[in-house]
Amino acid sequence: MQWVRQEHPVWGDPIDKTTSVGLGFDVEYTGTGIKVEVKGCRADIENLRLTEHEWDIAKQLGDSYCLAIVSRLDAEIPKVDLIFDPYRK
Repeated sequence: MQWVRQEHPVWGDPIDKTTSVGLGFDVEYTGTGIKVEVKGCRADIENLRLTEHEWDIAKQLGDSYCLAIVSRLDAEIPKVDLIFDPYRK
């Protein structure tokens, strides 16, 4: 969330939704309504898994759904890739 605050401040304040079960995303941004599902990888990206529910929500939300892939978690500076509307991509 700190990375997005720095890189995309226009998104607004993040709301951590990880304690809410069944939403299909982890973070919501107040300024844009963007919903973000975060997936992490210790090294480079090898495999990612979305639940069927996450995939359904991605389909429903379209451009408002973003998949954030954080890789190289063991590195000093992790890499962040954002994929908007992953269902259609």
